[in-house]
Amino acid sequence: MTNESVIPLVTPSHGKKSTTSPNTSNPGNHHTRSIPKPGRVEDLLQNATTSVSVRQVLWRLVPRLPRAYLAVLLVFGVLTMLPVFHVFSRWQTMQAEQNQARIPLSNIMQDLEDGLVYSGEVIKSVLDHRTYTTTRLENGMRVLVVSDPMTSLAAVSCDVGVGSFNDPPELPGLAHLLEHSVFLGDSNHNESNTFERFLSEHNGYSNAFTSQENTNYYYKTSPDQLEESLGRFTDLLSTPLLRLEDMKRELHALESEFLKDKLESARQVWRLIKHFANPDHPFHRLSPGNLETLSGLTNSSVMREFHSHFYTPENMQCVMYGREDPQDLLDMSRRYFSKIKKTLPQKQHSGISAIPVYTHYVLGVVVPYKPLRKGNDLAIIWPLTGSSRCGIGSVVSILSEKHSKSALAYLKRQGLATAITWYTIISAQSFSVLRVNVKLTELGQLNYALVVRVIFNQIQITLAESSSRWHAWLHRIHQETLQRFINQEKLEVHHFVKNLSTRMSRVLHPAYLLGAPVQAPTPQCLKATLEVLTPDNSLIFLGSTSRDIEYYDTEPWYEIPYTTYKLSDADLNTLQSSGNQHGIAALPENYSPISKTFPLFERDLEQQRWPTEVFKRSDITVWWQQDYTFHTPRIDIILWGHGHQEHATAREVALHFLLVEMFRDQLEDRVQWGGNRVDVRYQSNSGFILMMSGYSDHQHMAMFISDVVNVMIKLDVSKTVNDQFEHVVKYKAMTELARSDYAEAYKHPLYKSRVLLEKNVVPLDEIMSEVNKVDLETFTKFYKAFWRYIGFKCLVYGNVLKSMALDYSFTLRALAERAKFTPADTKPPFHPTIQYPPGTYYTVTEYPNSDETASVADMAIILGPTPWNSDTILAEEKLFTRTVLARIAATILTEPMFIELRTKQQLGYAVITKFISHFGIDYIHLCVQGSENSAAEMANSLLSFLIDYRTTLSSSLLSDDLNSRSYWSSIISSVRRDLQVKPLNQLTMAMELAGELFSPDPLPDRADVMIRTLETITPQMLLHFYDEYMLGGRSRRVLGLAQSQQRPWNMTQLVHDVRFLDIEDKVAHGTPFLYWHFSYLGLEMGK
Repeated sequence: MTNESVIPLVTPSHGKKSTTSPNTSNPGNHHTRSIPKPGRVEDLLQNATTSVSVRQVLWRLVPRLPRAYLAVLLVFGVLTMLPVFHVFSRWQTMQAEQNQARIPLSNIMQDLEDGLVYSGEVIKSVLDHRTYTTTRLENGMRVLVVSDPMTSLAAVSCDVGVGSFNDPPELPGLAHLLEHSVFLGDSNHNESNTFERFLSEHNGYSNAFTSQENTNYYYKTSPDQLEESLGRFTDLLSTPLLRLEDMKRELHALESEFLKDKLESARQVWRLIKHFANPDHPFHRLSPGNLETLSGLTNSSVMREFHSHFYTPENMQCVMYGREDPQDLLDMSRRYFSKIKKTLPQKQHSGISAIPVYTHYVLGVVVPYKPLRKGNDLAIIWPLTGSSRCGIGSVVSILSEKHSKSALAYLKRQGLATAITWYTIISAQSFSVLRVNVKLTELGQLNYALVVRVIFNQIQITLAESSSRWHAWLHRIHQETLQRFINQEKLEVHHFVKNLSTRMSRVLHPAYLLGAPVQAPTPQCLKATLEVLTPDNSLIFLGSTSRDIEYYDTEPWYEIPYTTYKLSDADLNTLQSSGNQHGIAALPENYSPISKTFPLFERDLEQQRWPTEVFKRSDITVWWQQDYTFHTPRIDIILWGHGHQEHATAREVALHFLLVEMFRDQLEDRVQWGGNRVDVRYQSNSGFILMMSGYSDHQHMAMFISDVVNVMIKLDVSKTVNDQFEHVVKYKAMTELARSDYAEAYKHPLYKSRVLLEKNVVPLDEIMSEVNKVDLETFTKFYKAFWRYIGFKCLVYGNVLKSMALDYSFTLRALAERAKFTPADTKPPFHPTIQYPPGTYYTVTEYPNSDETASVADMAIILGPTPWNSDTILAEEKLFTRTVLARIAATILTEPMFIELRTKQQLGYAVITKFISHFGIDYIHLCVQGSENSAAEMANSLLSFLIDYRTTLSSSLLSDDLNSRSYWSSIISSVRRDLQVKPLNQLTMAMELAGELFSPDPLPDRADVMIRTLETITPQMLLHFYDEYMLGGRSRRVLGLAQSQQRPWNMTQLVHDVRFLDIEDKVAHGTPFLYWHFSYLGLEMGK
């Protein structure tokens, strides 16, 4: 490729004042007015708003009254009427809102498009069986109730019109701290976390978030507890205790959250984007807050005043979701939401719209910065205001389009980039910020100026497109948006109500609450947005660990080193040039037609709900199963390439990962079907997985499958450009493999535990080393030999007929025929086994915390193989009992462990208790992540809690009273509901069913067996399980410790601490000892 030189940049500016100093003047943003000289009263009145004609009439009516007296009279009258006028204006505004809410839908749209229907005043999909009803309560609150008779969970969300933009300038983070403090008790429930405890007993969950302009609270619970939970929820919102001691404790949670975010690479650019904002604008502040920004909070009166000012019914939008009929839900909302007192809130963040979010001094600037992780990222942002915001959605859709002549395709061919993503990072009431993010390769970061030029060239080419092409493509965007809306799959209920209440804060008319795309985007809006996406209106951030740059400045909160370069006029002119220098096209040449609606086929209710085998050959087996849960017009095809070796080497795994990235790369550019999805995965212990998903259009689905198969079997690797293989395919494979090391610290032990506990797990660093060694010639030889070892199992699932599945199987056979697979070639399938024999072991694992975010104490209490990996029916029955007991134990521990370690001791931001069945092994995962304590200290607290809680558990379960029986019943009900919960969407359901179907010992009714086993469990059985496994009787466990480099610790001290906790005395079977394993060195250091 031609190695173009970088854009010439001027000498870097030294110091922060050049870009972000609050003292920088900006004359262009100050409005001046002439002030009349002192003189006669009539001269001053000439500048008043009262017209001259009115003044003359008054003079004629009172000819003898001195003009000075008349002026005083007029001023007095105006001042007297101002309060009346304000109240009248507010009344008019509220009346206008109520009247607009009653506008007939016929005035909004004469005719709805096919696939859209009305539910009251709400426009919804014809496939959505739920009923929507809106109302405004007497206290001013807007409420939406959603009636879903088939739901297995109820949910509530309230969105409060207050966010970080409302924080007092001297207390950034106050709104966020209030969000944390609301759940810490109310006037009717004095103890902290009672609401969370109630939800945990009824299969529930709660959460909240604070954004720039909103604070959202949401939760889910069992349907029969909706009314009880709603009463508790409204108590928290209306009368929280807001005790100073609770808030000071939560400040440490904010600090831990801040320190966690501070060293996450994904948040670095976000912090820089805010840092370069106008210092006078609240967007510039550290909105989450920390101990420093909130150090001035010395009493609770400030928080109480803030709450009473903004947490008012007129400033709230709430959504209820339940199986009751709409009228009952409305009556319930009136009973409980009416408890929130009515006041007149202050206008939200008034005056912000007049403050520019970015000054012209920081636009047209390049900001190189030093990222935390090894990698190369380019981000360009544009602030948008006024009419330039109306086409953001269309611009994102068009510029994100993937085709053979797109900007991404060009950059990939040149080996410069692996991905381009366009999106809106903030959409406030007065401004938006549009961002494009480019994943650069090593070659790309050396030629980043060329990449920037291609991005702006794409914008200019799009702007220069003909009006007819715009109309055609905008029509297609509208059709695809309609298609997605009509055929969308259900979200989890708590996410659904959260999204609805957030949308209610921005959408006035109920018709649009579900986001129905009732109007097509216009070319005028598209043009208005494209015209402001110019270099002089942009900020360019370049993060690279490979560039040798001297950084002159540091962002104060996240301590990010950066420097700034102002683009010269010549640079701006070069970027703004409209000529097509790279052969890219704004839009695809061909537009494939798409449908908006698809048939829903009748389900055979008598059919056994287990897949039916429709085709079988030695090299491929195809099953078919109709969906009985989601009722959406989609088809999911899961294809598993089996025959992978049990003892895979690091090189074999590396080659498979490279093949998957090559397939993804080719499919991304060449397979284009509206609404269809395709993904390829590889797992070293299960094999090659291909997932295809699309709408129930038989002809298009068959063509889509054919395209995917052709790309995979006709891929000519030898023609792949070496630059693209080295800089794109290998780079993407390395990035994918490195994700587990770059994740938050508390996610690491999930992988580390497997490395320690399972045989045949190839270490990640060995795989990554092999990826680096593979060249194109070696990969080509592997690809040619790959197909001989692959046989296929396939599940066709969803809104699909048996005849359709049979047709698809004919196309899929082409893969098997290409493979030339013979059963003798395959190796035994992978079966995970545990390294350690029966008995109690403590494996203390130390590994470097690659993201340095925090310290982590993680315990994996290994129970053994899952029931379906057992050898006998008797053993399987016992293992089912053990698995159910583990689920109960995890459920019981969740809330008290969170309250003790998170709320009371404030050990960390993340406290996790979870039962996991992973790759054939059952274990209970206990984890604490924090920033103010060492890993050893958190491990001690975790172990102490398990020992101390045994007494509490015994008294709670064995007392012969109504409370004990009620507590046990609620726990059993919670676990039962958890076992009955269906997957989130149809694709997840298909994946779970395929996993069961393709396993060595498939069991159709596994959940039903678990539920039947659950009914046989007694409290005494649970206590016996706790003693045997949780306190070390029979468990093999890994104690994983990731330590922040800022807080070193001594392994010897940890060993002393573990022994001090007297774990050995709790052992009932086996020989206890400590087993040290330094996995990152790959050496056993001692026993």
